[in-house]
Order: sequence, then C-alpha cells, then structure tokens
Amino acid sequence: MNYLNQPSLLAQSNDPALYADRSKYPNGPMAIDYTKPSMWAVKEKVASLFVDSKWEGAGWSGNVGLRAVHVQSTSTGISRTLLSAVKSPNDTTFISNWGPTTVTTVDNSYNSFLPSANLKFDLRADMLLRLGASKTVTRPTLSQMGVDNWYGGRFGDVQTGGGNPYLKPMQSKNLDVSWEWYLPKTNYVSAAVFHKRVSDFLETKLVDLRIPQFDEIVHDTRVRNGQRGRIRGLELAGQYAFDTGLPWLNGFGVAANYTYVDAEGTRETDGDAPACGYPGLSRQSYNASLFYENSRFQARASYNWRNRFSVDCGGGSTLPRTRTAYGQADGSLRFNATERIDLYVDAINLTNERMHEYASNESQFLTLEDVGRRFNAGVRVAF
Repeated sequence: MNYLNQPSLLAQSNDPALYADRSKYPNGPMAIDYTKPSMWAVKEKVASLFVDSKWEGAGWSGNVGLRAVHVQSTSTGISRTLLSAVKSPNDTTFISNWGPTTVTTVDNSYNSFLPSANLKFDLRADMLLRLGASKTVTRPTLSQMGVDNWYGGRFGDVQTGGGNPYLKPMQSKNLDVSWEWYLPKTNYVSAAVFHKRVSDFLETKLVDLRIPQFDEIVHDTRVRNGQRGRIRGLELAGQYAFDTGLPWLNGFGVAANYTYVDAEGTRETDGDAPACGYPGLSRQSYNASLFYENSRFQARASYNWRNRFSVDCGGGSTLPRTRTAYGQADGSLRFNATERIDLYVDAINLTNERMHEYASNESQFLTLEDVGRRFNAGVRVAF
C-alpha cells in the first residue's frame, strides 16, 4: 500500500487530480478506508382477524371463512450516498464520489382479504370428492425488502440493484377439485385438477432507467412485482403397501406422484414475455419411492425429476435465465436401536447429477453447478 500511495505512482492512476487531494484521501487512495459499513434492517408487523364456519349434512361437510390481514413494514438502511460517478480517463470504469453516511427509512403497508370455502362429499365409505375455492397471498421475504443499493458495470453497461421496500404480496385466486380413493390400511390413489389466477408475481426483473449520478442508461436489477396470468394443471398420486399376499413382501411399498402444469403469463413489457415462463415452475414433475418398513427398520429409495424451468426473466442481464431438466436419486436408512435411540444414514444425489443453466437456448451457457454426492450419518436420542 505504501508503494502504491507514492506521489510518483499517483500520477499514473486513473484520476491523478482526484487521488492527490489529501483532504479526501489523507492516507492516500490505496489506504484502508475506515467508514461505517452498509447495513439494512426490515421490521414487519402483521395483524390478522378471521372468522370460520363449519357445515355438515348426510354424506357431506364443509367450511366457509374469511381472513383479513394488515401488514405494516419499515425498511431502514445505513449507507454512504453516491453523489456522482465520473468516467475514468484511462479505462472504461467509473470513479465514484461518495457522500457521508445517511440513514434511509421507507414505510409500506397493505391490506389483504382472503375468503375460502371447502366442500367434501362422501361418494362411498372409502371414496371422497373435495371442492375448494380460495384467495391466497405470498408475502415477499424480508431479505427482498431492504433499502440497500449497489453500483457497478462499465461505460455502456452501468449496473445497479438491491432491495425493494415497496413490494406487494403475490396474489392467487384458486379453484381445486380432487378425487380420493382410500384402499385398505395405508393405500390410496388420488387425482386433482387446479386453476389459479395469479397477479403481482414476485420475480427478479431488469428495468432500464436514468438516475442523476450517471449520464447514460442504468440497468437496474431487483425483485419486483411482475407478471400476471393463469396456472392450471393436473396431479396424480398413489401409494401401495404390500401388506397382504406374499409374506416375503410384507413391509415393502411404493409411492409416486405426477404433476402437469400449463401456465400463461403477461408482463408490463412484452419483449421478455414470449421466451420466459413463471420463475420456478416446471411443466412436468414426478417423484417415485420404494420403501420398506417394520417396527425396527426403515429404508427408502427415491427419484425426483422436474422439467426445465425459468429461474428469472432477465435478472442481471437482458436475457432470461433457464435451468435444464433435473432429476436425482436419494436414499435413507433408519434403525430403531431402542425406544429412545435411532441410527440413520441419508444419501443425497446418488447419481451425481449437475445443475445446468442457460439463457435463451442451451448454446448460451451460463453456469454448471456440481454439488456432488452427499452422505449424512448420525444418532438421534430422545430424552
């Protein structure tokens, strides 16, 4: 640091006149800057009131209710203010001029009214039909609501981002119908269809804007309330334990489920809509397990798979981010040594699958994540 702070070397820096100003850099530009760190905090108060009613008759039952929710949030941040950003004369970076540390506070509040109704019909002693209608909300996480900001990039590609204290909850109006057939003991098969109308979807979104510190367009990336649309689909599930029939199969069983989803969404900007779906939502997914259980020993082998899905629709770049189809095999063993002591071994990602992400098509490579196989072993003791 002493070497880089020499006056002879400061003359070769990006901005010699700025760095030679000892009032701004008394120990030289390469010295440690003892300033308060940037910090943020979010406080959220949630008040709710609900009423519920239960109804029943011959072969049917149900409930109808309403929940009212009021949310008040306060986001506070402590950071230095960016006063200006000047283009460096020697490269493509910006020289930032920071002001004193300031405290920023943003208040936000909203109300949600969430009705719900459910009906259950006993088609037979072992067969049910369920109908449901509801409105639900998903509130943003506290980490998404900070007032922090960061700045970066170069000439022609200025980047900024951070939290968003003005986020609203994602809303969904839901209709569900399910048919369930309970076979002897723990066996069952079921089928369900669902339809959801979604608005204010929470997703990472890039918006081009102008801010006074820069003399060009700034690409701002943060979580925003994005698209609206519909999500509908089908779910099939079942479980069968071989408790009857061949004695050597006692304790063995299988369980599986399959989900198909069809979704349509629109955004405020149509440019990214055609190539980007709902973040985190796969068109198809399934899970299958083979298990064995008795009073002392349990073993399970599972395979989980899902179609490709959108991670975000332009977060951090002008292109969407997509994760390829992914499936992995897991296993677990449990042994009840005594009534109070259990031994266990878990194996995760036995097939050593890797997660691959790309932009608009698979030739536009972004990341390849290799987490490897993972094994956990331990003892559980109940007191």
